Amino acid sequence: MTEANFSESQLQQAVNTAYVRRVAEVQGFYPLPIVPSLIAEAELGWDAGFYFPWISYPPSVDDKGCNLFLQYKLSVELVSAGAKEWSSWNKAYYRFKIPHNEDDYHQWEQLKKLADKGYPTYYATNATLLLAVLMAAYQAGTLPENIPLLDVRLVKDQHKHVTFTPTSKQFLLHSEKEEIQKTTVAALLSSDHHGPIMSWREATDRVVDDLTGLEGEDERWGAELTRLREQTAATPEPVRSVVKWTLAASFVRRHLGAQMLWRPLRGDSAVGLPG
Repeated sequence: MTEANFSESQLQQAVNTAYVRRVAEVQGFYPLPIVPSLIAEAELGWDAGFYFPWISYPPSVDDKGCNLFLQYKLSVELVSAGAKEWSSWNKAYYRFKIPHNEDDYHQWEQLKKLADKGYPTYYATNATLLLAVLMAAYQAGTLPENIPLLDVRLVKDQHKHVTFTPTSKQFLLHSEKEEIQKTTVAALLSSDHHGPIMSWREATDRVVDDLTGLEGEDERWGAELTRLREQTAATPEPVRSVVKWTLAASFVRRHLGAQMLWRPLRGDSAVGLPG
């Protein structure tokens, strides 16, 4: 068994930054990854989250306002024919472990809860053992194409190990074998994952509507949203959208600890947010 010469936190930092850069290139704005503390991560189950308005799921109140989640896993390479899953590949392969410790599946259970609600939830892992290769892909801007993602929404059973090769199109999950197609960070932003274009104004309206659906029995939450709508309605039309965005951004920051991911550009112009 050969281990990577970089840490899981190094992988996380590189991929989060590469993801932000790719979103900026495609959408023209810089999302802020939400990274919980180690104590919070142990309970939440994910390492990094984002809120993207074009994903058809509201911000999760219990998950810092995010609606896309990544859990990083550092894979090792197995090169011996005596390795446990060798017969599945008959060549050197990579492997990461799902339980956080030997039989601790709390992290998996939290991720699966999110995935079962439909939230895009992924394990992200390395397909190289060399920091130099990771750095080269990062500098070249190709890291989003080179980090395999396992979509937790597609996993049916509880497994201990996940295996793959850098060139395979699928992951294999073991105990009872299950096969899941790989995806990548780049694929999450490809045209196949986009819907019709949504204007900046429409995206702001959608966030406010999503927040309304989350208020439940919290009277302060509902009262603040009522004031937001009243203040917006009382604002003259030329600047109404800017005011609504500003108030919504403040609300999201206070209540969910997240950032709005777009901003007004040259007035109320469309900024290419996919719906």
